[in-house]
Amino acid sequence: MRNSPWSYSTNLLVLQQCLPEVPEYCYDFTKAAFWVRIGGVPPGWRIDKVFNDLGKRIGNVIEVQPDSTANAQNRGGRVRVEIDLTLPLKSGAILDIGNKWLWVEFKYERLPHYCFSCGRVGHYATDCLEIPYATSPWAMNKKGLYGPWLKAETSDHSPY
Repeated sequence: MRNSPWSYSTNLLVLQQCLPEVPEYCYDFTKAAFWVRIGGVPPGWRIDKVFNDLGKRIGNVIEVQPDSTANAQNRGGRVRVEIDLTLPLKSGAILDIGNKWLWVEFKYERLPHYCFSCGRVGHYATDCLEIPYATSPWAMNKKGLYGPWLKAETSDHSPY
């Protein structure tokens, strides 16, 4: 259970410890724990409290692991967070460091099927019911809200 998330054929497999006296319909399989790498945090701000606060913006924080100061390559840390799978994943957050605001990036480790159109785990953009692929930015080679784009736009700065 500690080594989750589990996947089978790149599909997310949500496991829970079951109790014999609890019926199966009483369990909630809409949450899963993921490690989220948080990048772009300045060295003086790489403390447990900052990573815990950033992790709370994603979901329920389980564990915090800031990178050591000797490891300058990663420039951040990671947080194990229980995420609500019914909501879109967050790509980052704004960190208030005194008189400045800084954008920090979230990178999810071992992420299974993920839709770059609606931002949810469980399907790809081609199978999205919320934003059909034919009308999505992906089909038109434009920028998407939750992922990279296929062809760079030069004059249009909107996501569509």
